[in-house]
Amino acid sequence: MSAMKCVRLFAGPDGQSHFEDIPVEFISEPPQPFLVSAWQSAQRVRFLRFPAGFQGGTHLAPYRQLLVCLTGSYGMQTSDGEIRYFQPGAVLLVEDTTGKGHTTWNEGTSAAVAARIQLPD
Repeated sequence: MSAMKCVRLFAGPDGQSHFEDIPVEFISEPPQPFLVSAWQSAQRVRFLRFPAGFQGGTHLAPYRQLLVCLTGSYGMQTSDGEIRYFQPGAVLLVEDTTGKGHTTWNEGTSAAVAARIQLPD
């Protein structure tokens, strides 16, 4: 049972960055009256603020990470040309630490804030 998806951003064998939708699976784990996903290891957390009008150049991710959009929205384009927009609650698994990278921007009139959760290699 999965109503949630995580978007994966990764470098393929061709060196291009690509998006992929990954379902997040939930299971019942008694005694909680709710569903949980599998545990994921994390190393540290920080927050990013993309000011209104922010235009990031093409870049690689500095390390494997989850980006969780908290406020505002931002766009990303892979080197293969696909564009996606991320709104509050969206989760992005960023793994393009090699290859041609991606671009990030905020076209909105207010800042966008994301939690950046560093993952182990």
